[in-house]
Amino acid sequence: RILALKRIGRGRAPPFVVFGPPGTGKTHTLVEAVQQIYHLHPKDRVLACAPSNTAGDVIGERLLDMLPEHCRLLRYNSPSRSVTDATLTRKTNYDHSMESFESVPLGRLLEQRIVVMTCN
Repeated sequence: RILALKRIGRGRAPPFVVFGPPGTGKTHTLVEAVQQIYHLHPKDRVLACAPSNTAGDVIGERLLDMLPEHCRLLRYNSPSRSVTDATLTRKTNYDHSMESFESVPLGRLLEQRIVVMTCN
């Protein structure tokens, strides 16, 4: 885990896949790596993919707790996701007028430094 964080922090690293059984620190490692990239490489962008909506929400919540309020982070949810299942509602693609998650124009996605979404 420490070696991965050092390599990620140096920049110019290939994509990293963090995997392992429950309780091995995957989420902690991912959040720490994204935080390092955010602070050390201000022009870089991050696409963080999680295997489930719950995992994506947890990653998004932890990042929002650690990063400045003005960070350009988007927790992208599938438009088919039920709003009642979401634990994270700030900095998402939730449309209050439609009371649902909506597709996001490409331009808005490209404005973000960090996008958190699911793989499925």
